[in-house]
Amino acid sequence: MSRTYCSKNVLLVVLAVLAFSLSSLAQTPACTNANCWKYSGATGPANWATLTPFALCSQANSPTQQSPIDIASAKQNASLPEIHFSYSPKDVPVENNGHTIEADYAGINGNSISYDGTTYNLLQFHFHAPSEHTIAGSGYPMELHLVHQAKDGAMLVVGVWLNPQGNEKNAALQKVLDHIPTPPAEHGEAHGLNAGALLPNQSDSNKNNYYTYTGSLTTPPCSPGITWLVLTTPLPIARGQWETFQKYYSDNARPVQPASQHLNLQQSKIRQ
Repeated sequence: MSRTYCSKNVLLVVLAVLAFSLSSLAQTPACTNANCWKYSGATGPANWATLTPFALCSQANSPTQQSPIDIASAKQNASLPEIHFSYSPKDVPVENNGHTIEADYAGINGNSISYDGTTYNLLQFHFHAPSEHTIAGSGYPMELHLVHQAKDGAMLVVGVWLNPQGNEKNAALQKVLDHIPTPPAEHGEAHGLNAGALLPNQSDSNKNNYYTYTGSLTTPPCSPGITWLVLTTPLPIARGQWETFQKYYSDNARPVQPASQHLNLQQSKIRQ
């Protein structure tokens, strides 16, 4: 067999392998805008990891636990640090981003928390319905996520369950609901919005009781290494406020993710 013939065969094999590789890549959907992932259907949570570049949304590809989780198995730890909240009233843009209603604190100073010796600035807060975190399979109708970031880039999210009951409105939540923009408006603006009013038991030490673990963002790109602090006490809101949110989003929650060997779930027992 001639060298020329062998070389041609090798070349054909190389080209075939390359063509197959390119074909495989072409079959992997590329997610290039905020609207290319959804909460249902072909681009819903079960398929987020198949969308380029969201491979980390698969627990198998993530270096830490994916969120949300069921927190029923939390071990009590009386030595966990307190959360020091430092929120103040600000005029804050409100956005309907296609996935949730969000209050955007980018560039707004004066809102942060201190936890375990590190200060985390508030970047934004948003809502999910129903709640994403559960206890023994049971959740709440809504969940608030207050997303923070430290100077070194470390991320921390405070989760607050929202429990609709009665007619008494939460003033801070109402400011957000009153200023949800109607597309194609870029954003509304909630004047004098105080994120601290979205914390349960504001004058009670129980707002410092929480569950904590290292998880991920609950939306693509599902970034890992996120410190989660889920407050144990839900925040009461008016049933009408929950109904208003449902007019925009009635199912924008990622399902609970399976526990992994990375899970380090603890429950504080700081004060009674």
